[in-house]
Amino acid sequence: AYTAQDLGDYWQPGPLLVPPPPIKDIVFHACTQVPLVRDKVRHCGEALAAIVATSRYIAEDALDDIVVELEPLDAVVDVERALEPASPRIHEHIESNLAAHVVQEKGRYETAARQAHRIIKRRFLYDRGVAAAMENRGVVANWDEKSQQMTIWDTTQAPIPIR
Repeated sequence: AYTAQDLGDYWQPGPLLVPPPPIKDIVFHACTQVPLVRDKVRHCGEALAAIVATSRYIAEDALDDIVVELEPLDAVVDVERALEPASPRIHEHIESNLAAHVVQEKGRYETAARQAHRIIKRRFLYDRGVAAAMENRGVVANWDEKSQQMTIWDTTQAPIPIR
């Protein structure tokens, strides 16, 4: 079993595979996934340890030996409440829970607004888009000593970066 402390210098946040668009005055706080939790669990399901074993049964026995003690943190599941200054921060090195703020302008709004017969102002709420695959987020690797080849099975929509 391995924890973040066992990874040493290999414990690094993953690469940012999709950079922010080149938009004037964009606020973008890139916080990529870390391989294993160190110091603070930020969401349910965040990996605490990795087990490497020669069989499923040995892995399950190793899993039984892992003891985890965590202090519960206040959960904030409402987006607007999460942006309040008093809300617990997910990442301490960022001044708020705001991941990004983007304002895009196109055309001449002031001219169009002056010429409009009616202006309608509404607040639009959008569902949160998230990668929530039905299958697990697993990676299985098999080294074939005879052929000197490794085969990797990975649940991803981005096979090229994985390669």
